[in-house]
Amino acid sequence: MRSPSSPERAVWTAMSWRWGKRLRSSAHSRCSSSSTINIWYIFAIGSGHGLKSGAGHVLNQPAKRLAHRPSDPPALWPRVRFVEAGEGAQNAPYITTLSPPRQGRVERCGGQSWRWKATLIVAFCSALVSACAAPQTSSPAPGDDAMVGAPESSSTTSYAPTPAPAPAQRGALWYQLDLTGEELRVRLRVNAPPAAASFFLPGPWAGQDDFDERIVVESTRGPAGALPMHLVREAGRIDVQAGEAAWLELTYRVRAPRAGEPHSRFHPRRTASELFAYAPTIFVLPSEGLARQVRDIPVEVHTPRGWNVSATWPRHTATTLSARGDRQVTGYLAENVRTLRDAFVLAGEDLPSRQVELHPGTLTVVQSPAMRFDIDDLTGPSARIVRGFMARYGIYDDVVAAILPSDTSAEGSELQGMGRRGGFVVQVPRHQQMGPELLLLMAHEALHMWNGHELVPAPAAEAETRWFKEGLTHYLALKALAREGLVDRRTVLRELAAAARHYSQNPLARGAPANDLDRTRFPYDRGVLIALSLDAALSEASQGRVQLEAWLVQLLKPHLRDTARAYDTDLLEGAFRELCAEIGPVPLQLFETLVRDESPIDPRALFAELNLHWLAPSGGGPARLLPIDGETDDFDRLFATEGDAEHP
Repeated sequence: MRSPSSPERAVWTAMSWRWGKRLRSSAHSRCSSSSTINIWYIFAIGSGHGLKSGAGHVLNQPAKRLAHRPSDPPALWPRVRFVEAGEGAQNAPYITTLSPPRQGRVERCGGQSWRWKATLIVAFCSALVSACAAPQTSSPAPGDDAMVGAPESSSTTSYAPTPAPAPAQRGALWYQLDLTGEELRVRLRVNAPPAAASFFLPGPWAGQDDFDERIVVESTRGPAGALPMHLVREAGRIDVQAGEAAWLELTYRVRAPRAGEPHSRFHPRRTASELFAYAPTIFVLPSEGLARQVRDIPVEVHTPRGWNVSATWPRHTATTLSARGDRQVTGYLAENVRTLRDAFVLAGEDLPSRQVELHPGTLTVVQSPAMRFDIDDLTGPSARIVRGFMARYGIYDDVVAAILPSDTSAEGSELQGMGRRGGFVVQVPRHQQMGPELLLLMAHEALHMWNGHELVPAPAAEAETRWFKEGLTHYLALKALAREGLVDRRTVLRELAAAARHYSQNPLARGAPANDLDRTRFPYDRGVLIALSLDAALSEASQGRVQLEAWLVQLLKPHLRDTARAYDTDLLEGAFRELCAEIGPVPLQLFETLVRDESPIDPRALFAELNLHWLAPSGGGPARLLPIDGETDDFDRLFATEGDAEHP
């Protein structure tokens, strides 16, 4: 047999059969007397491999074992995957079976009788596997307990030795979200689990650390019934003893908040006719070792009849009725655990929604019926914003924009937002009117799909690079709105002046102690001023050919859909240095001063370079920016505004 790394290696199929009694009755059987013998019947697909010199010769070769057991329902699980049994599996970076490899071997049995019997068995197994793999001719309504929305049968993986990427288990992890009751109930299923599997409750996220307290574990089971489970609430860990089970299923619910329990806009929100939840708050996730291996994770959303469902995972199956007809089932497919977690789901009765073809890509705008403005007022500007970002930073096949009322009971009536991978959420007061404030929030959160979810900060660099994630995002969102004609020059000047005012009044700008609000605002306001400074320097050094958007494009190239790398200050500087290679050292020197040295920013001097006069706030009034002698060519070059644009 050739090495697993050979490009011409065969694809093997192995099946384990109970043949102890029959072998003991055979006159030619000189094998083990055990009542059960694992015999690996192997047949090759491809040339140059197979039964070269009889079944006995082949059975003594290294075999590949099933990643999924033959007894698994073929309609529910994807095609089987294989790993090398023997030394190759021990050296593999990951094992595709999600469990320790087992050896399958048979003592050599002589005699022509054994050989012709083995040949007949091989033919029988081949016909059996072909029959099982045959496509179904009909698609009946899914049963209430059936997991639907499986990956296409053509999805395959194979063993890949180091240094190739780890093999993937497509469809081995499933989630079912049941929204038909008063509380959200979740079923998690793992196919071919390890003998001892670990799962973790939702951890700290978005400044909240109590999401795990809302999870109520109900049961763990396998094909034969209940499985032993140990919940360590303090560690947020669930250990399940799966043994040899072909699959395990964990069922839990996300309980409603109790009276007096803290509740933020990040917690799941459930009413009689609507549910909204961020994925990090509701998913129990597998351990890291298992999570690295799974791909193409089906997510089913079960809702009452007549509900609309929107989520940022790619939709995989159309909404269908269950077997009893009392609920709807919508299937999604998350690429990996990162995509599974970096999402939101919104479902409800009579949710207004609009879908716009962006060519390429599709934008779906969905709005809570509690909002008082017309969804059509949002759809046009949203499409222009997302289309412009896609043209510059990369394509999403589907984007979902959710407009919800702000949680006034928890955080007042301010405008709130959250970007996710493949979508964004804005939460505003019910009486909010369309205007620059809402448009800027939408553009900011939309841009986070790229800067924040495609391009992500390293955990250790989160604090030092927050100016880039938030401040630069806000600045580029403002530029995008100006270029689309969605805001006028007065709005741009007002936003820049406000950032300068907040920065100059923040104690952190002077190195003094600050409260929580000042610490939260500081990277936003300082980031806007850093972005403006670097943008002006790039534009001047290149005579307008290179602007700040090119830096983000440069950074996104190696990061697009790459989960292995994240940025820190060194990476940001490296990309900026490449950008400056052909236009001179001045912008890079400014980067060193503002970012590396964290030197204070003088708003008055910065705006003077753009021929703008900054009037600091006085008497409680706002700060203002005014043109000097009416000449603002440098400013106009950055924002590409010619005169005032009408408000949408």
